[in-house]
Amino acid sequence: PEFSDELVVDPAVEAQCGGNAECIFDATATGNINVGMETMTITNELEIQRTQTANQDPTITPGTPITIVLGQTVQYVFWIREVDAGDAVTVALEPIENTEVPNNTDIMADGPPAGDVQQYILTWTA
Repeated sequence: PEFSDELVVDPAVEAQCGGNAECIFDATATGNINVGMETMTITNELEIQRTQTANQDPTITPGTPITIVLGQTVQYVFWIREVDAGDAVTVALEPIENTEVPNNTDIMADGPPAGDVQQYILTWTA
């Protein structure tokens, strides 16, 4: 058979392929579940690559520059607008020449939903 509507699909193949149409077709057409499973693996890898390539960078709007006094607790506010949903956000301070960065300044969070803007606040004591 050359067309999927001509194939008689074994329910066991459907179960093993988990509804993946390419896997079901290849396993049924060849009579070999391993061929279908390999097709499903390749299909899944291609989908991951497609998603990663289509991912767009978020727009980060910085707050105003701050001056830090030793021993003072400071906050830095910034906003992120995410184009793609579900991306993680990692922000870290980096030293300016001849300065040090305080410990524990990295923040990691789930990004805002696609199209939304979310405020982040970085707080530390210098």
